[in-house]
Amino acid sequence: MILAGGFALEILWYGFVIVLLSSRPARVAYERFGFWIERTIGTVLAAFGLRLISEKL
Repeated sequence: MILAGGFALEILWYGFVIVLLSSRPARVAYERFGFWIERTIGTVLAAFGLRLISEKL
């Protein structure tokens, strides 16, 4: 029963996120700032990768 409830919550949450992010204002904002959003996320992920590499050395 707990597993089914968790599954239902996941479906509801991701459904809400899909509806929210596919709305017109969200798409316009991403079209406007998408380049910088992607560049920022890429930089953060690269920094995390470099940190992991440096910890293993």
